[in-house]
Amino acid sequence: MNERRTKICEKAFEVIDKTGKGQITIKDIENVYSVAKNKDFIEGKKTKQEILNEFINNFEGAKGNKDGIITKEEYMDYYTDISMTIPNDDYFVGVIESVWMISENEGSASFQSELDKLVEAVRESLRKIAQPLDEMILTKFFKELNKSKSGAMTVDELQATLVRLCKSVERNQLIALFKRIDLNKSGCIEFDEFCNFILKK
Repeated sequence: MNERRTKICEKAFEVIDKTGKGQITIKDIENVYSVAKNKDFIEGKKTKQEILNEFINNFEGAKGNKDGIITKEEYMDYYTDISMTIPNDDYFVGVIESVWMISENEGSASFQSELDKLVEAVRESLRKIAQPLDEMILTKFFKELNKSKSGAMTVDELQATLVRLCKSVERNQLIALFKRIDLNKSGCIEFDEFCNFILKK
């Protein structure tokens, strides 16, 4: 992988490896990897645990030892293989950002400033639509935006909401906005988080 691809993969690994031990377990990924969009989960064919087990086993591949622990080497090998199938750097970075809910340049002051403006603009637009701001209206509005009927909004549902609000954003801005709303870092926006975002002053 080139330097840009390596950096985004390493950044994601650091976010997931909260203990800094240089390895990832299911416990590490369960709060940063959402199963909400998984078809088998939605249809009740597989549990969250089964999906996470399959997901973690993908990283071990032919070279891994299937011990349920992803070392940094296994993780980087996996993404090196994926990288060979994706010729465009922007697309590759977008994939990593989307899967692991990170943004390549979210730490910069200019990015944070733009994000603050986006947060306020989206909050104001949602407030205008959800008048009066009472629980019944907010519940109905949330259900309308939650097209998957899962009870929690995904990144894609947030993006569809922004389209409805006529807000055009880059994928990295979308992910950063999603993280601002997803306070418990579950990988989805629950109703109370949605209300908190709209009602926050």
